[in-house]
Amino acid sequence: NVTDYYVDTGSFQADAANQLSLELAWGRGPLLLQAEHIETWVDSTGYGDPHFTGSYLGASWMVTGESRPYIRSAGFARQAIPSRPAGAVELVTRYSHLDLDDSAIHGGTLKKWHFGINWWASQQWKIGLSWGDADLDKDGIKGNTKMLLSRLQWFY
Repeated sequence: NVTDYYVDTGSFQADAANQLSLELAWGRGPLLLQAEHIETWVDSTGYGDPHFTGSYLGASWMVTGESRPYIRSAGFARQAIPSRPAGAVELVTRYSHLDLDDSAIHGGTLKKWHFGINWWASQQWKIGLSWGDADLDKDGIKGNTKMLLSRLQWFY
């Protein structure tokens, strides 16, 4: 949340926007799969009534056997609860695609891969290290960004 926007439609005049979002989560034991697809139709005759899409597909596997139950009322998978004093290890991957190019709007497209490992030291503490690779196509310019991210997280 501290970087510039890679893709962005900018401000433009519109009368309304309609959005349809489909989300799926499936878990069995140490495996958790999640996916989401979003379609947005914008009522903006001056800009050709643009249509935008975004999707992601993610997977998580708890190497040490724990599970991350999905909390339906909150819409997310809760943190892992380690079953051993040494904590729990989780491998994660995610692919996402965002397309904000349509009609007169040229917000760009972004495709991103993400791979990581998390160590759940306890129910309240998680340490993560991940690597990402993103391809951007915006305004006729193509670019690639490699990312190395670390995270120390406390759950209250």
